[in-house]
Amino acid sequence: QVFVEEEKEKELDTLFESDLQPTNTAGPTLGGTSVAATDASATAGKRTVQTVKSGERLIESIDIADRELLAQKNSKDPHAVSTNFMLLGYSPLKFVLRSVREIRANEMEEALMVLPFEYVKKLLSYLLQLIAAEMEVEICCNCVLFLLRVHHHQIVTNTSLLGELDTMWGSLRAQLVSSKNRIGFNLAGMKYIKRQVDHNKTGYVEELGGVPSAKKSKK
Repeated sequence: QVFVEEEKEKELDTLFESDLQPTNTAGPTLGGTSVAATDASATAGKRTVQTVKSGERLIESIDIADRELLAQKNSKDPHAVSTNFMLLGYSPLKFVLRSVREIRANEMEEALMVLPFEYVKKLLSYLLQLIAAEMEVEICCNCVLFLLRVHHHQIVTNTSLLGELDTMWGSLRAQLVSSKNRIGFNLAGMKYIKRQVDHNKTGYVEELGGVPSAKKSKK
């Protein structure tokens, strides 16, 4: 397996070397912390060997997740622990999310661009499930919106995808309302605590002001 991956990478390097500009510059990953600034050659919109490899790894992760879901569906025990070492201990859904998170932010759009539409549909389905489960909503929404812009005409003619997207909008609205209510509740609590602190502070000052001067100077 390792040697096959190495051979595939060598073939990609040879195939794209004349047309694509490879880069080894480290950049920020989606959902991760910012690191050193990337080289100008690694900016979004320029296809590189690395972005093509990222797209291929995403395709492979989708295939692995699909095979595992099919195995679970055909399994007599739906609660059996998976023995697929390729998943690295993740569930199929979280395995796809891990692959998306590993793509650098400045390579994400180009990595998504290399996906065939068949895999775009599969990835959208996984992303919509992740959004419904409130897992890395910001990253998933950014990917969904980009794929919608690029493949708008194909997606609007796909009734099953439209149904899933409609469900996603409803889920997002519910999450926004929940977040708004939670923030409002926290703000109200903070204002109440502030009033209590101000009241106690004022009462303490008034109490000191009412103490006779003789008692104040008494040691």
